[in-house]
Amino acid sequence: RLSQAAITGVRRIAERAGYTLRLQDFDLVPPMRTQALVISSTNILITAHGAALTHLPLLPEGAAVLELFNCEHFAYGYTNLARASQLYYEAVRRPERECQEPRDLTGDTRKRMNENYAYSLDVIAPYVRRAIRYQWWFDHPSSAWGPGPANDTAEEQQEGEEEDKKDNKAEKQELRVQRVAARG
Repeated sequence: RLSQAAITGVRRIAERAGYTLRLQDFDLVPPMRTQALVISSTNILITAHGAALTHLPLLPEGAAVLELFNCEHFAYGYTNLARASQLYYEAVRRPERECQEPRDLTGDTRKRMNENYAYSLDVIAPYVRRAIRYQWWFDHPSSAWGPGPANDTAEEQQEGEEEDKKDNKAEKQELRVQRVAARG
Protein backbone atom coordinates (compact mmCIF):
# COMPACT_ATOMS: atom_id res chain seq x y z
CA ARG A 1 0.00 0.00 0.00
CA LEU A 2 0.97 3.64 -0.20
CA SER A 3 1.34 5.87 2.84
CA GLN A 4 -1.13 8.76 3.11
CA ALA A 5 1.66 11.23 2.28
CA ALA A 6 2.58 9.15 -0.77
CA ILE A 7 -1.05 9.17 -1.95
CA THR A 8 -1.11 12.96 -1.60
CA GLY A 9 2.21 13.27 -3.47
CA VAL A 10 1.16 10.86 -6.24
CA ARG A 11 -2.10 12.80 -6.61
CA ARG A 12 -0.09 16.02 -7.06
CA ILE A 13 2.27 14.41 -9.61
CA ALA A 14 -0.71 12.99 -11.50
CA GLU A 15 -2.58 16.29 -11.54
CA ARG A 16 0.47 18.19 -12.78
CA ALA A 17 0.64 15.68 -15.64
CA GLY A 18 -3.07 15.95 -16.47
CA TYR A 19 -4.17 12.71 -14.79
CA THR A 20 -6.69 12.10 -12.01
CA LEU A 21 -5.81 9.77 -9.16
CA ARG A 22 -8.75 7.54 -8.29
CA LEU A 23 -8.51 5.20 -5.30
CA GLN A 24 -10.58 2.05 -5.71
CA ASP A 25 -11.09 -0.79 -3.22
CA PHE A 26 -12.40 -3.81 -5.12
CA ASP A 27 -13.50 -5.43 -1.88
CA LEU A 28 -16.14 -2.68 -1.76
CA VAL A 29 -17.09 -3.00 -5.45
CA PRO A 30 -18.11 -6.65 -5.82
CA PRO A 31 -19.88 -6.65 -9.22
CA MET A 32 -17.43 -7.79 -11.88
CA ARG A 33 -19.04 -5.43 -14.40
CA THR A 34 -18.13 -2.42 -12.23
CA GLN A 35 -14.59 -3.71 -11.74
CA ALA A 36 -14.21 -4.20 -15.49
CA LEU A 37 -15.46 -0.65 -16.18
CA VAL A 38 -13.01 0.83 -13.66
CA ILE A 39 -10.04 -1.15 -14.96
CA SER A 40 -10.85 -0.55 -18.63
CA SER A 41 -10.68 3.21 -18.02
CA THR A 42 -7.40 3.10 -16.05
CA ASN A 43 -4.23 4.40 -17.67
CA ILE A 44 -1.84 3.68 -14.79
CA LEU A 45 -2.66 0.93 -12.30
CA ILE A 46 -0.80 0.99 -8.97
CA THR A 47 -1.66 -2.06 -6.89
CA ALA A 48 -0.23 -4.52 -4.42
CA HIS A 49 0.73 -7.95 -5.67
CA GLY A 50 -2.39 -10.09 -5.63
CA ALA A 51 -5.50 -11.31 -7.38
CA ALA A 52 -6.55 -7.82 -8.57
CA LEU A 53 -3.79 -8.14 -11.15
CA THR A 54 -5.82 -10.80 -12.97
CA HIS A 55 -7.64 -7.77 -14.43
CA LEU A 56 -4.54 -6.78 -16.45
CA PRO A 57 -5.96 -7.91 -19.82
CA LEU A 58 -8.88 -5.50 -19.26
CA LEU A 59 -6.57 -2.45 -19.15
CA PRO A 60 -6.62 -0.25 -22.24
CA GLU A 61 -3.91 -0.56 -24.83
CA GLY A 62 -0.71 1.13 -23.66
CA ALA A 63 -1.63 1.22 -19.95
CA ALA A 64 1.08 1.09 -17.28
CA VAL A 65 1.15 -1.25 -14.27
CA LEU A 66 3.08 -0.70 -11.03
CA GLU A 67 2.98 -3.87 -8.89
CA LEU A 68 3.89 -3.28 -5.24
CA PHE A 69 5.81 -6.09 -3.54
CA ASN A 70 6.72 -6.66 0.07
CA CYS A 71 10.27 -7.52 1.08
CA GLU A 72 11.71 -10.84 -0.11
CA HIS A 73 8.58 -11.68 -2.13
CA PHE A 74 9.27 -12.46 -5.76
CA ALA A 75 6.64 -13.60 -8.24
CA TYR A 76 6.64 -13.22 -12.01
CA GLY A 77 3.20 -14.42 -13.12
CA TYR A 78 1.74 -10.94 -13.44
CA THR A 79 4.92 -9.70 -15.11
CA ASN A 80 4.28 -12.25 -17.84
CA LEU A 81 0.57 -11.41 -18.03
CA ALA A 82 1.42 -7.70 -18.42
CA ARG A 83 3.94 -8.52 -21.14
CA ALA A 84 1.42 -10.74 -22.96
CA SER A 85 -1.13 -7.91 -22.71
CA GLN A 86 1.43 -5.45 -24.15
CA LEU A 87 1.42 -3.23 -21.05
CA TYR A 88 4.20 -1.18 -19.49
CA TYR A 89 5.11 -2.98 -16.26
CA GLU A 90 7.38 -2.34 -13.28
CA ALA A 91 7.75 -4.30 -10.07
CA VAL A 92 8.07 -1.89 -7.15
CA ARG A 93 10.21 -3.28 -4.35
CA ARG A 94 10.96 -1.94 -0.91
CA PRO A 95 14.23 0.03 -0.81
CA GLU A 96 16.04 -2.13 1.76
CA ARG A 97 18.92 -4.02 0.19
CA GLU A 98 17.62 -7.45 1.21
CA CYS A 99 14.35 -6.70 -0.59
CA GLN A 100 15.91 -6.15 -4.00
CA GLU A 101 16.92 -9.69 -5.00
CA PRO A 102 16.00 -13.25 -4.03
CA ARG A 103 18.49 -14.80 -1.61
CA ASP A 104 18.63 -17.99 -3.66
CA LEU A 105 16.91 -19.68 -6.59
CA THR A 106 14.72 -21.93 -4.47
CA GLY A 107 12.90 -21.60 -1.20
CA ASP A 108 9.94 -19.68 0.14
CA THR A 109 9.88 -16.08 -1.06
CA ARG A 110 6.51 -15.50 0.60
CA LYS A 111 7.66 -15.40 4.24
CA ARG A 112 7.29 -11.64 4.59
CA MET A 113 4.58 -11.24 1.96
CA ASN A 114 1.84 -10.14 4.37
CA GLU A 115 3.83 -7.59 6.36
CA ASN A 116 2.05 -4.29 6.75
CA TYR A 117 4.24 -1.86 4.83
CA ALA A 118 3.46 1.53 3.31
CA TYR A 119 5.55 2.84 0.43
CA SER A 120 6.79 6.42 0.87
CA LEU A 121 6.59 9.14 -1.76
CA ASP A 122 10.38 9.00 -2.19
CA VAL A 123 10.13 5.36 -3.27
CA ILE A 124 6.99 5.45 -5.43
CA ALA A 125 7.41 8.84 -7.16
CA PRO A 126 10.10 7.77 -9.69
CA TYR A 127 7.97 4.80 -10.76
CA VAL A 128 4.90 7.01 -11.19
CA ARG A 129 6.88 9.54 -13.22
CA ARG A 130 8.23 6.79 -15.52
CA ALA A 131 4.72 5.41 -16.00
CA ILE A 132 3.41 8.88 -16.87
CA ARG A 133 6.25 9.47 -19.32
CA TYR A 134 5.46 6.11 -20.94
CA GLN A 135 1.84 7.22 -21.26
CA TRP A 136 2.95 10.46 -22.92
CA TRP A 137 5.01 8.57 -25.47
CA PHE A 138 2.12 6.25 -26.08
CA ASP A 139 -0.66 8.86 -26.15
CA HIS A 140 1.27 11.71 -27.74
CA PRO A 141 3.49 10.29 -30.50
CA SER A 142 4.02 13.77 -31.96
CA SER A 143 5.62 14.97 -28.72
CA ALA A 144 7.78 12.68 -26.63
CA TRP A 145 7.72 15.23 -23.84
CA GLY A 146 3.97 15.32 -23.35
CA PRO A 147 2.00 18.10 -21.70
CA GLY A 148 3.44 18.12 -18.18
CA PRO A 149 6.40 18.62 -15.83
CA ALA A 150 9.05 17.85 -18.45
CA ASN A 151 8.02 21.11 -20.10
CA ASP A 152 7.66 23.10 -16.87
CA THR A 153 9.68 26.26 -16.46
CA ALA A 154 12.53 26.16 -13.93
CA GLU A 155 10.28 28.08 -11.50
CA GLU A 156 7.46 25.53 -11.88
CA GLN A 157 9.91 22.65 -11.38
CA GLN A 158 11.26 24.30 -8.23
CA GLU A 159 7.71 24.75 -6.89
CA GLY A 160 7.05 21.06 -7.54
CA GLU A 161 10.25 20.06 -5.74
CA GLU A 162 9.30 22.24 -2.77
CA GLU A 163 5.87 20.58 -2.66
CA ASP A 164 7.56 17.15 -2.71
CA LYS A 165 9.78 18.22 0.22
CA LYS A 166 6.70 19.32 2.17
CA ASP A 167 5.09 15.95 1.46
CA ASN A 168 8.22 14.16 2.69
CA LYS A 169 8.22 16.26 5.89
CA ALA A 170 4.54 15.46 6.44
CA GLU A 171 5.25 11.77 5.91
CA LYS A 172 8.10 11.79 8.46
CA GLN A 173 5.83 13.57 10.94
CA GLU A 174 3.11 10.99 10.26
CA LEU A 175 5.60 8.18 11.02
CA ARG A 176 6.67 9.89 14.26
CA VAL A 177 3.04 10.19 15.34
CA GLN A 178 2.45 6.50 14.52
CA ARG A 179 5.52 5.46 16.52
CA VAL A 180 4.49 7.54 19.52
CA ALA A 181 0.95 6.17 19.34
CA ALA A 182 2.28 2.61 19.11
CA ARG A 183 4.41 3.11 22.22
CA GLY A 184 1.59 4.75 24.20
